[in-house]
Amino acid sequence: MRYRLAGLIAGVVAGIAVAVTMTFLDWRLNPGEVFHDETGTHWGAVWETAISWFLPVALIATAFAWLVLMNRGNDGGGKSGSDEFPALLQSLHKLPFDYLEGDGIDFEPYRQFLSPNDTTDWLRSWTGNDTVSADGFRVFGQDGTGGLAAFWLTRDGRPILEQPIVFFGSEGELGVVARNFGDYLWLLAHGIGPYEAVAEGAGWARDNAVFREFAEAHAPGNERDPRELLDIARRDFPDFEGSIRALCN
Repeated sequence: MRYRLAGLIAGVVAGIAVAVTMTFLDWRLNPGEVFHDETGTHWGAVWETAISWFLPVALIATAFAWLVLMNRGNDGGGKSGSDEFPALLQSLHKLPFDYLEGDGIDFEPYRQFLSPNDTTDWLRSWTGNDTVSADGFRVFGQDGTGGLAAFWLTRDGRPILEQPIVFFGSEGELGVVARNFGDYLWLLAHGIGPYEAVAEGAGWARDNAVFREFAEAHAPGNERDPRELLDIARRDFPDFEGSIRALCN
């Protein structure tokens, strides 16, 4: 994962900075002429001191950086701007989304969120409005024609997996898919992806054993009939479609 490389780089840089600074100070103070005398610098002592500073500092700084970056990318907060998925969404997107020649789920899962700049470019293109911002959306996948599924960050202070999921179709389809990630898992268990939820509705339901097992493991309290799941989502967020249509030119 990218945070591991970033954390390692941060740790190495911190280790080098501290090692160079402290070793130079020790060389300047030169206690007991350990570091230099009239014959010149004792490079063995210099390198030994530098390494003794570098290794522990680099290890501690790397571990600290990893913790910070993991919390930003995977805590589900969703508003830090990180492109990393929450761990549960990563796991979901490792499962097979089978199109079944038109009888399955029309969904192509991403491995990370679409970048904020690309999301804004897409929303401006979709609405025909060059002034809109997509700060409130985190796109996580698409259907075969380029329609996008996204978390809509409308619940202040709530983790991203508690935010509603919405869909913008390539042919103008628009709607709320699920009120949260747990409900979304159960739609998938019924064979309903973001496109099917908005364009086809509950009549598309086809049991999917793979996603049912995942939903039972991770969202057992959200199990409902697909029609009820869709009705709850649209009842809880009745103004979504109208607010987006109002942005369109």
